[in-house]
Amino acid sequence: MKRPRHFHRRIRNAAQAARLSSNPATLVSPKPTTSHGLCYNTEPCITAAMAQLRPMQNEKPETPQAVFWNRVAHRYAAMPMRNPDAWQETLVRTHGLLSNGDLVMELGCGTGSTAVRLAPHVAAYTATDDASEMIAIATQRGEGIASLKFAHARPGDGSLPPGPFDAILAFNLLHLLPDLPAALKEVHGMIKPTGLLITKTPCLGGIYQGLWPLIRALQALGKAPPLRFISPTRLENMIREVGFVIEDSDDLPRRPPSRFIVARRS
Repeated sequence: MKRPRHFHRRIRNAAQAARLSSNPATLVSPKPTTSHGLCYNTEPCITAAMAQLRPMQNEKPETPQAVFWNRVAHRYAAMPMRNPDAWQETLVRTHGLLSNGDLVMELGCGTGSTAVRLAPHVAAYTATDDASEMIAIATQRGEGIASLKFAHARPGDGSLPPGPFDAILAFNLLHLLPDLPAALKEVHGMIKPTGLLITKTPCLGGIYQGLWPLIRALQALGKAPPLRFISPTRLENMIREVGFVIEDSDDLPRRPPSRFIVARRS
């Protein structure tokens, strides 16, 4: 029986979400547009110097997630952004929640595209990632931004900077963490009282659960990282369970849903 056209579109979308779910943006060319004081660009560009970067010396064993992202880091950095409108909306809304005096940490910063745009608008911005190759690219991209520093660190092993922070950001990351409840609990303890957790997470639960065999096949081929299928409702409940109050949520984009959540430490 021939499957309806929208079924195949969901397959393609889910495959893209699985392959590109760690970070929403890529290295970009120096011809940005501006909006709300932020610079945007959707044209890919990776310099020869970046392409020749060597792996950073690891200080801890690599996780399966880090193994995957280290392997694809340079190819990922050279790819065009899949959904620039959703990324721009995420940047604008996040920027509106931050203040000039804030201390901010980003988890899973990838190649640093979000960090280099938000860091100039806060007092200090620490961008972290589990993959040393991603951090190597991001560090070069962030040169010259006084408020920005990068760290090879991840939740769960004590490597994250201690804080406390006014806001912690995690974009396209939570569904990749092997122990999400523990990571959320750790993050809660690193945020100042009444501080913010701002996240955006691809949510492939619900009707997308049937795509699990496809994702497993992509993983077997090395084209998708370890990840979890989670619904927006379940994700929000997990955030509440560790002591946050959700103040805002939206899907950016809507299909497949990527849930943008603003949660305040209670």
